[in-house]
Amino acid sequence: MNLKIPLTNSLKGAVGLPASKSYSIRAYFIAACGGRSRIVGASDCDDAKVARDVAKQLLRGHAQNTKDEFRACPRFNVGESGTSLRFVLPLLPYFTDRAKVTGCGTLVGRPNHHLCAALRGQGMDIRGSGPKESVPVMFLGGEVPSGRVTIDGSLSSQFISALMIAAPLSGVDTRLVMAGRTLVSQDYVTMTRQILARAGIRVIPKGKRAFLIPGGQQFKGLKDFHVPSDYGLAAFLMSAAALVPSDVKLDGYFDDTLVQSDGAILGFLQRMGVKMKRTSKS
Repeated sequence: MNLKIPLTNSLKGAVGLPASKSYSIRAYFIAACGGRSRIVGASDCDDAKVARDVAKQLLRGHAQNTKDEFRACPRFNVGESGTSLRFVLPLLPYFTDRAKVTGCGTLVGRPNHHLCAALRGQGMDIRGSGPKESVPVMFLGGEVPSGRVTIDGSLSSQFISALMIAAPLSGVDTRLVMAGRTLVSQDYVTMTRQILARAGIRVIPKGKRAFLIPGGQQFKGLKDFHVPSDYGLAAFLMSAAALVPSDVKLDGYFDDTLVQSDGAILGFLQRMGVKMKRTSKS
């Protein structure tokens, strides 16, 4: 497909900003862990829809009898959502006795061996396909993550967030230790901690590379959680408006108490002399 974009001398108008995919996915999985939650204004992208559907499937299974067909060996299809894949794996023992997690497209071949190895170290019988332990991933029973868990934080913060969400459901405390030369995407770990805190879950930092997560915690739900707009997607529109004389209104919802590293775009543009005004908090 060829797309021709004509030169413009100005920009004017109003644009509704999309919601954060990362916050939407975290909200769905944390909501599935217990309590009452109403998630408002979630992202409608494919990955967020997958997270919503998988969370609903977990809830349906949890509400049914432990000996029913669901707990025999349900199949969870995470599509191409790597975050949903990593988040659902440590949660499986709390909702089912066996499961098969499938995916497609770009997810095929993506590595999960570090997460699967950490879960096996806690007693779960879980294994992915091939040397990278990609999808499909089979869970055949066993224990839940508990005690001391070490995970390589240099590959993906999703592994850390996944264990962080599941650990409070364990009957014993979990010490989550992050290994690796560097820790990548730590803002996403902070994002997970913030949403867990809103659900009443305590995650206690123990230095720069470890967290203590008390076991037996009860998820109290997110109540009415408004998903913030995505600063990363808003940045493109802000930058375009800064290049030419513009009168642009971006309609969205931002919560300054929730971390988004892409929010740094505001400071960059202000230092460049771009004039912006926030008209309201919602």
